[in-house]
Amino acid sequence: MKRWIMIFLLLFAILPVQAQNPFERSSFESGPGTTARAPLHLPEGVAPSSPVNGNIWTTSGGLFVRINGVTLTAVIDLSSPPSIGNTAANTGAFTTLTASGNTSVNTDAISILAASKFVGIGKATPTVPLDVVEDGTSNITALFTNSADGSAIRFSSSGVNASNIRSGSGDTLSIGVFGTAGIFFPVSGSLNLSATGLVTTVKGTLNVDEAVTFDTTLDVTGTTVIGVIDTSNGILITAGSAAASAAGGRFQLQTAADHDTTINAYEIQVNQDDLLLGPLTDTNSLLYSGSLGTWMFTGLDPVIFLDGINLEGDIDLGTGDDIIADGLIVITPGSGKIGLVPATNVLLKQSGEDFFSGLLIQKSATMDTWALAVITNTLFFGYANNASGADAAGDFVSRATLDSAGNFLSAGVLRSDAGDIRTGLTAAGTVGTTTNINQLQFVDATRTTIEGSLHLTETTTPTAIPDAGAIYTKTNNELFFQDGAGVEHLLHGDAFSSMWFHSVSAATLTISTQLIMTKVTAFVNVEDEDDLGNAVSDPTTGNDITIGADGAGKYDIEYGFSGSVVGGASKDLLICPAIIHASPIVVTNATKASPIVITAPGHGQQNGDMFTITGATGDTNVNGDFIASSVSGTNITLVDLAGVNRNTTGGDYGASSASIVREYPGNLVSHTTVSGSANDSVSKIQEHSLAASDMVELYVVNLDGTENVLILAVDLGVNRIGD
Repeated sequence: MKRWIMIFLLLFAILPVQAQNPFERSSFESGPGTTARAPLHLPEGVAPSSPVNGNIWTTSGGLFVRINGVTLTAVIDLSSPPSIGNTAANTGAFTTLTASGNTSVNTDAISILAASKFVGIGKATPTVPLDVVEDGTSNITALFTNSADGSAIRFSSSGVNASNIRSGSGDTLSIGVFGTAGIFFPVSGSLNLSATGLVTTVKGTLNVDEAVTFDTTLDVTGTTVIGVIDTSNGILITAGSAAASAAGGRFQLQTAADHDTTINAYEIQVNQDDLLLGPLTDTNSLLYSGSLGTWMFTGLDPVIFLDGINLEGDIDLGTGDDIIADGLIVITPGSGKIGLVPATNVLLKQSGEDFFSGLLIQKSATMDTWALAVITNTLFFGYANNASGADAAGDFVSRATLDSAGNFLSAGVLRSDAGDIRTGLTAAGTVGTTTNINQLQFVDATRTTIEGSLHLTETTTPTAIPDAGAIYTKTNNELFFQDGAGVEHLLHGDAFSSMWFHSVSAATLTISTQLIMTKVTAFVNVEDEDDLGNAVSDPTTGNDITIGADGAGKYDIEYGFSGSVVGGASKDLLICPAIIHASPIVVTNATKASPIVITAPGHGQQNGDMFTITGATGDTNVNGDFIASSVSGTNITLVDLAGVNRNTTGGDYGASSASIVREYPGNLVSHTTVSGSANDSVSKIQEHSLAASDMVELYVVNLDGTENVLILAVDLGVNRIGD
């Protein structure tokens, strides 16, 4: 108790009194401190367990103040720095820390050099504004600024050159080894990679929408897209070397690892003004000469496979080289040509004309050059004599032409090695070349002479070509000509036959009925007929001539008759060949009228022709021999051989199946008066079409009675037109 009284007395003695009650004072003042005593002395103790705002105390750790619910350290000795914060669980904090000298944390964890304004992390003495070190000896990251390099971040590790991300003059950004800009971004936005001997590796997809420049190797394991797909195009440029070097840009394509036993890679490169393509072992296998404007295959004995190529320039092949065209070679008019020339190309043109498309073939630079070319829609065959200087002038001598209409004209001899086709005769008239007499020519030819054989392969009827004719043969051993309209004409095919009778003793032809066709059956002999069976005579049983399966065509039908009639009086006879069709013409209807009108589709009759109808049952007057009258379409009016209309019997024809079984062409009919006391003769020949299996017979009609006819001589023959 006495101690506390002494403390209060001391406080009252040294503190100014500003109120009557010392415990209600709002301020505290003390005198100045001396070497003997401090103005205020707070003995060290321990921190209160429940400090309230305004408490001040000291411990061995320092002076503490409780403000706004937070205990703060009020005094720090920077010469021997303690921990910043409080001793409680809450984190200590300070708003501003000011140091007049260098500041370090744990010696080299964080170092601040006041004079150079450098900060080091993991480095006690930083050498750049921000110096970050991993092991205390090698820079990992450095941030610095200087007039030469601009602002930069440098990355390095032990034993490896430093790398920079640096901004330089001109608003540029570079990434690369210290002192070298490996990746360079100029202000234009382009990308430059330039680090000698280094490899730039991109794993994934590299999309480039601006220019990219490399003087190093770019190793891309993914996809490189230059430009923006479907938006803007891109350009890949590989630069050339310096002016003193011939080497230009290069582009290399490597083969797969399991397929590189022969060729490891192919390369496209520029050398001087030339473009070279080929494997690394022969990079100029294909060369485009910039000075000549020509593609050249320069490898050893190359074979060029063309599966469709368009040429606007030249292709030059060395001696022994081949072109195998498995497609279309298009040579652009103007300057395009394929020159098979060991040395210099020969320009192909006509005198006074522009260059034209063509193929040159030359054995050597001093020998003739042959040309195959097109001039004004005409295929041109010609040559130039190089030794005489014609190649220099570019003039070619025409030797043959083929125009668009298919006309071929040869200036010399046209012949085959076997000698089957030759043109041109010598003055002596033998086959040769000294006199050009245009014997085989498709333009204005005066004649065609073939010494030897002309072989035509058997074929079928071809498709007609307008304004052009065709000559051909078929398997039936016949020769045909087809005109431009497609009409087929028989030129030659064996189809003929004839039979005859002649004797001092007349053969009697019995006439049983007046005005009725009676068949001549007196034939005995076959004169001649083809060996193909196209026409066959039968004088023994049928007394007819039958057309064979391949014998159809247009024939000359001819006959001759010599004889008289029995009884002494002259009689009018009608003599005419009959054609029995293999397929009779069906009569589909007959009118029940007078005269009768029949309907027979496809009958082919004309007024004056004659025919025989059989098979009618309902109206039997439809049967008989008639003259065609009032022919109209499929209808024919029936008139008998006396010229009288045939009337109906009144029967119904509807149930009948009559047909025209024989026809007697009107142009082959002969009306003649035959004497009863002397022999009279008649003969005729006219053409008519015959079908396969048709038969030809000869008939006689007695128009004046029923007297028999005595035949001394008779013949009947057919001969296909063209034989």
